[in-house]
Amino acid sequence: MERAMTETSTTAWRAVREKGSRAGILLTAVAHRWLGAWLAEPILWGVVAYFFLTDAGMRNASRKYLQKVGKPGWRNVYRHYLSFALTSLERMDTWNDRLNSYSIHYFGIEHLDRLAAAHRGAVLIGAHMGNIDSLRALGIRRKVRINILMDRRNSRQFSQILKRYAPQMEEGVLEYEPGSIDQLLQLKSAVENGEVVGLLGDRLAAESARGAARVSEALFLGERALFPHAPFLFAAHLQCPVLLVFSFRRARRAYDFYVEPFAERIELPEDSRDTALN
Repeated sequence: MERAMTETSTTAWRAVREKGSRAGILLTAVAHRWLGAWLAEPILWGVVAYFFLTDAGMRNASRKYLQKVGKPGWRNVYRHYLSFALTSLERMDTWNDRLNSYSIHYFGIEHLDRLAAAHRGAVLIGAHMGNIDSLRALGIRRKVRINILMDRRNSRQFSQILKRYAPQMEEGVLEYEPGSIDQLLQLKSAVENGEVVGLLGDRLAAESARGAARVSEALFLGERALFPHAPFLFAAHLQCPVLLVFSFRRARRAYDFYVEPFAERIELPEDSRDTALN
C-alpha cells in the first residue's frame, strides 16, 4: 500500500518503502490461483486487518481523506483498506484474462473508437483510482494495442508475485526509464503506428535534472496538493490526442470505465513550458 502525502510533505512516492507482508501477499495469490477469488477473499481480510492494526500513519491518512468526502469513522477506514486490497486481487483476473464473469460498463468509449477507426494513436492518462489494469480489457475488446508505461519501483513484492501467477502481465508493459530518449522514440513510433500509450498522471516523480521537482500546485479537497508536469510533458513530446481514463470499482467484479477527451494535442512553448503547464 502507498502512504498518502500530507499537505506539508513533497516526498517522492518511490522514497516510501513498500509496505507488505510477502507471506500474506503470496498466500493470497496462491489461494486465488488454485481455489478462486471467493476462497481467497477471507485470507485477504486477515492481511488487510494486519495493515489496519499496525500502521497508524496510513490509518490516519485514510481517516482524514474519508472525513473530507463525508464518510468518517473507523469502519469506513477498514472498508477503504479492503476495497484497495480487493481491487489488487482482481488485478490477477485482469492479467489472466478471466473477465467473463466481470461487468464492465464503458462510458465515452466512442472517443477511443473514433481514433482507432482512423488508425490514430493516442495517450491515455489515468490515476490511482480503481483498477487501471482494466486498460488491458479495453485493448482486447476494442482490438487496440495498448502500451502501458509503468514505474513499479515501490511495489516490487506485489509485482513479482503478480508476474509469477499472471505471466501475461508483461505483454504490452514497459518499465519506465527516467530520461530515456530511446524509450520516448520507441513510444512515439508506436503512436505513429496507431497504437495507444497508457500511463498514470497523479504521481510525483523525484527531482528533475534541474534539481527541483516539476509540479503545479492546486487546491484539492480543500488543501494544497502538488500535481506532476511529467505526464503532460511526455504527451507533448508524442504530439497526439490525449484522453483521460478512469476505472472505478462499483461492486465485486464490477467496474465503470470512463474515457474523456482532454486535448487534440498538447503544445508547449520551448522557452516557457513550466509557465504554460501552470
